[in-house]
Amino acid sequence: MDLISPYFVPGEQGTALLGAYPARGVALRVVTNSLAATDVVAVHPGYARRRLDLLKAGVTLYELKAVASDVGARPWNLSGSSTASLHGKAFAVDGQRAFVGSFNIDPRSVSLNTEMGLVIESPTLARTLTEALDRDLPQHAYRVRLGPGDRLEWTEQTPAGTVVHHHEPDAGWWKRFMAWLMAWPAIEGLL
Repeated sequence: MDLISPYFVPGEQGTALLGAYPARGVALRVVTNSLAATDVVAVHPGYARRRLDLLKAGVTLYELKAVASDVGARPWNLSGSSTASLHGKAFAVDGQRAFVGSFNIDPRSVSLNTEMGLVIESPTLARTLTEALDRDLPQHAYRVRLGPGDRLEWTEQTPAGTVVHHHEPDAGWWKRFMAWLMAWPAIEGLL
């Protein structure tokens, strides 16, 4: 199963539900924005607080880089938004079904927003989505993994080989500070 959501806030219940898939032998890969790539820093802590539990359960996590190699990168940006940001919402299941729509995996999409999408019975579409992720994720995303002592690590594939980051990559100190600060209020249900 592949899930793509720019604003991925599974909450406690969603984390338990998603974490049960690998225990049943289902490979689950989630793709979302990195802190550096997100355009809504306030949402990131709702995802970040669940990463450790998801990884321990066997979920594979990828975070889109702020500057994808095929996106026209700007040397500076006064708006504060990244030069590349995930916006698509999709999933593929068992190489048989695909979903495309406006539904993020977050509490606002579940209870507040009017969201929609299509579940399409199409092995071709589902396989195409999975194959595109297999092909493109190594260049365009960090893989988040557990390092020694259950510390998070972000691995990046570069022409020189694998680079390991020990904190949120490419997010400056101010963005990391703002994400840390916004993690204090317990407003996960509003994200």
